[in-house]
Parts: sequence; C-alpha cells; structure tokens
Amino acid sequence: MNESIETARELMELNDRIFNADLADIAFQFDRILGHAEPNRIAVAIDILLSLVTVYLRGRGYRIGNSKAWKAHGLKFAWVATAVIAKIEERGRFWYPNASKAGLESLESAVKGFYTSCGGSDIVKEAEDILRRKGGEND
Repeated sequence: MNESIETARELMELNDRIFNADLADIAFQFDRILGHAEPNRIAVAIDILLSLVTVYLRGRGYRIGNSKAWKAHGLKFAWVATAVIAKIEERGRFWYPNASKAGLESLESAVKGFYTSCGGSDIVKEAEDILRRKGGEND
C-alpha cells in the first residue's frame, strides 16, 4: 500500500478496507466533477478536492470550521487530500481520466498545481525581478 495512504489511514483510525473504499469513492466523485469543470484548470481541481476532503472529514465527525479545529485535525485534512491524489496516481488515467486532464495525475503535479493556484509562480517571478533590479544597482 502507498505510504501516503497508509499514513492517512492510521491518522483516521480506520481499517484498510473501509479507508481504501472511502478514498476510491472520493477520487471517483472528484474525477466525475472534474469532467464538468473547465478543462486544464488545476486551481479549480485543487479547490474541488479540498472541498470533498472537508465534507469527508465532517462526515467522519471531524469539524474543520475554526482555528482550534484546524490545529486538532489539520494534519488529517492534509494527509487525506494527499491520500486521494496517491489513490489517483496508483490507479492511473484509466480510472481517473479527468483528474489526469486537469494535471493531477501524481502527488508532484498536485503540489506544483497547489503552489501555482496560490499565486506561487507570481511570487517567484516578482522575487526574481527584485533580485535582477538589485543586481543592476550593484553594477
């Protein structure tokens, strides 16, 4: 079993069969919804995934509505989201073609997409511009 899936399962304190069925269902719903979303929009895909994970955790009795709850359950949230992507990566494009089209076919692509959807590429570009300008001042 994938290490991410196993870590998430342990945090959720569920047996393998139940947790894997839950992950497969979340991944299926995620892929189905992406089939109706704007193509190749990784930011939208990330938002959808995080919403599904929030609903899943609430259904399992974990409330994630305030900072105290985030401190208590944020790690579960992160690991379940990671485990869903791991399940998609494990089963591949045949099972989850829309996730693949959205650019979420591996954990690495999901992390890059999440970073970009949070404005990460703009921040990097701005930092590079500042460094370039500063370098020009020293000449």
